[in-house]
Amino acid sequence: MTRNLMFALMSATALTMAPMAVSAEDKSGENRAEVSASTESSPVAKAALAQDLFSHATATKNAVAALAAAQIMMSIDMTDVEHDKEAKDNESAVAEGGTDASDAPADAMAMLAAAKEFTVVILQLLD
Repeated sequence: MTRNLMFALMSATALTMAPMAVSAEDKSGENRAEVSASTESSPVAKAALAQDLFSHATATKNAVAALAAAQIMMSIDMTDVEHDKEAKDNESAVAEGGTDASDAPADAMAMLAAAKEFTVVILQLLD
């Protein structure tokens, strides 16, 4: 009886695994793992990731997350570009306090300052 049961279990296992082996050998279509690994994140995507991480860091007062966001921002090659007149007018309005600048993205230095502040708060709690 035990021999028949073992044979039945082995047969059932073989029958269920056979289609998996056939589907694994299918080489049609593009390999998504290779495509995603070979593409490098754009500077805009990196900046967006850093801003999202920094937003999380400020919400949770997490110094490590703020440092990671700053490191991502510092890894992006930034270049100054010429802005058109409308953009310059908007920048001067923000500088004069005429427009709400709270939606402006944080730069790496602001992220580092926040990380330092979060660390000081943690050290004060430990004393």
